[in-house]
Amino acid sequence: MPDAACRYRIPHVFRVYGCMVEIGRYRRPAVPLEQRICPHCSEEVIEDECHFITECVKYQTDRKIMFDSIRQLCPNFEHLTMKEKFIYILSAEGPTAQITAKFIADNLP
Repeated sequence: MPDAACRYRIPHVFRVYGCMVEIGRYRRPAVPLEQRICPHCSEEVIEDECHFITECVKYQTDRKIMFDSIRQLCPNFEHLTMKEKFIYILSAEGPTAQITAKFIADNLP
């Protein structure tokens, strides 16, 4: 997938296939943000894009593979906070964008 397509597709895919934060936004009536809870985590945490990519327990095995692959390309990746990792992942180009697109495609319905 060309870099430009990956950069567009990654944020767009959340709107189309949705985490609870997106699904709840477009339901009518809209689901209040605080009620858009991750159905996979035992803690009542809002399921947003950052939670999906960096924290949700359901995806921890695939996330480890993704993070290990990104670490090969960016050795400083392991020193970033989860928020910084999320920003890096969504703003990346090239192989990192392709790795991220694969993770998302493999884990969203």
